[in-house]
Amino acid sequence: MRIVLDTNVLVSGLLTPGGNCAQILAHFKESQILLAYDMRMYSEYRRVLLQGRLPIKRESAETVLDSIVRLADCVMATPLPVKFVHQDDKVFFEVSQTVQGLLVTGNKRHYPENLWVLTPGDFMSLIQRLEMSDEEIEADIPNDKDYDPNEEAIVED
Repeated sequence: MRIVLDTNVLVSGLLTPGGNCAQILAHFKESQILLAYDMRMYSEYRRVLLQGRLPIKRESAETVLDSIVRLADCVMATPLPVKFVHQDDKVFFEVSQTVQGLLVTGNKRHYPENLWVLTPGDFMSLIQRLEMSDEEIEADIPNDKDYDPNEEAIVED
């Protein structure tokens, strides 16, 4: 599964070890998901993570940045004729559309309404669903023992 991570997901992943964003980073580092980025995004990642204004350990930030360079796909995004309130967010959307991947962000309202833009919580719900076995999925579906697919439905006027 190809995804694009907004910078706020990296920041949250480093600041909140047990949270959804940290879990997303762990899935990436374990090669369970494929991250896509372009150099504009990488520059922002470096600037924000290494600026020293956030309580992020430099070593942790450098480890994440190194993982991105080693494990993620660097792409050339196709420019899109879409206007953004926050122009800095446009690059993430362009990359996600170029690779036909999901964009994961804590600021979903900054992006056009799109089925491919998810919050970290929504993305982790999707991942957990994909990791379920067929038996777990069946157990998760409500089971109406009285339901008979051959029985005619009663429709009231």
